[in-house]
Amino acid sequence: MGREAMRRQVGTALVGILSVACLAFAGWAKAGIVSEVHVFGDSLSDNGNLRAATAGLLPAPFEIPPDPPYVNGRRSNGPVWTDYVEALVPATTLTNAAVAGAISGVFVHPALGSIDNLNDIAIADIFQTVTGTPQKLPDVIGLREQVTRFAGPSDPNNAVHVVWIGANDFFSGVRTPGDIIADVAGAIADLTAKGAMHFVVPNLPDLGLTPLAAALNVSAPGTQATLSAGSVGFNGALVPQMATLAGALGVSIEVVDIFTAFNELLVSAAASGIDTANPCIPVLPGSTVPIVPTAPNCGDPNGFIFYDAIHPTTFVHERIANTILPALNVVPEPSALALLGFGGLILVLRVGARRKG
Repeated sequence: MGREAMRRQVGTALVGILSVACLAFAGWAKAGIVSEVHVFGDSLSDNGNLRAATAGLLPAPFEIPPDPPYVNGRRSNGPVWTDYVEALVPATTLTNAAVAGAISGVFVHPALGSIDNLNDIAIADIFQTVTGTPQKLPDVIGLREQVTRFAGPSDPNNAVHVVWIGANDFFSGVRTPGDIIADVAGAIADLTAKGAMHFVVPNLPDLGLTPLAAALNVSAPGTQATLSAGSVGFNGALVPQMATLAGALGVSIEVVDIFTAFNELLVSAAASGIDTANPCIPVLPGSTVPIVPTAPNCGDPNGFIFYDAIHPTTFVHERIANTILPALNVVPEPSALALLGFGGLILVLRVGARRKG
């Protein structure tokens, strides 16, 4: 079976899986279909913001993320889920504040002080190596600063705000599920103060299943189990916390179950011959992907779930877009559905996620 046939088979298998991917809290008394989508988060959502924040500011020949092997500032081999959503609903304005490396709050680094983005460390190392002096860059920011810089929605009743964060907090090794949920709640409260009324909060996939976790587990046995347990603990606490928060603030919040959808995708992909364990870009045991990784060693990145040690291929980002799309309450254009091959899947998802009231 060819790769494209495999991809179509996986997509078909996901129809029943993803139709139950959303849990809604509080009603959405909306005037009409959403006209604005505002995204906050990390590299899973970043459509080039980290590249823009570092362009021309790093010592040559460094660039983050390097291109190639990454594409157009995305931590993937092509579009990320926000790009697919934007293509599907061109009549909806999508703004994207997500920055690769972002964490939900801050922690104190022994040499750099307070940091809110793990790329602060990588960037400081580059400057230390080239100039002898570590340095941070002002627009490499985390969730809190993304929210601080956001002016607010133009049409609050018809705007939805996506807050997807937490993976880097776990990989930092110094933050807990409780820390992350408190930060997400704080971000939603701050956005509410700016006029936001409607929120979508995807939960986390099983971080213990990433190639990075497997590599770290070699030198630090138990790492995979710890990351898996952390993901489960975070997701389990997220649902009741968001329900309580929605009631307290008088806003709508939908938690999107990425965890279940991703695990089901792994099963379907493995059955179709897609590599679910190894990254397209080689990972060094006990470390993250290098600042300037080697060229991809795979002929077809879409034959892999993971493009590097943490980040999925654009093939997976298509599926993430399909999982999140129903919660956004936007209407995809038929021409875009046909172009991307999503038609039947999107329609099933929208029926399964139709709002009440």
